[in-house]
Amino acid sequence: MKFQRDTAGIHVLQRDEDGLEKCVAAFCAAACPATCIYIEAAENTDAERIPGGGTLRAKCTTSTIAVHFCGYCVEACPTDAITHGHGFELATYDINSLVYRKEQLLEKLAGRCR
Repeated sequence: MKFQRDTAGIHVLQRDEDGLEKCVAAFCAAACPATCIYIEAAENTDAERIPGGGTLRAKCTTSTIAVHFCGYCVEACPTDAITHGHGFELATYDINSLVYRKEQLLEKLAGRCR
């Protein structure tokens, strides 16, 4: 099945050209009218460090239960870290499976080891 390029599907967190996370925990949660995005930002420490996050490390949870796919979070992101993917088959009998952690939303690394 072919989709239009601007079809809005499940959110995807993008990586930079080095494979590092682009998310800096900026404005996406505040821009979401359905409050589907929860971000907990914290300083990077030696014990717990997220590469690519600069001085920030972020824990992100997205609930697709009430998401509108409006794109406000995509527009608000200063680093283009969050985009809409093409996944749209979200039907499930388990409501808990509609809550995605950051690790589930991160763009997969093609041919790279983490």
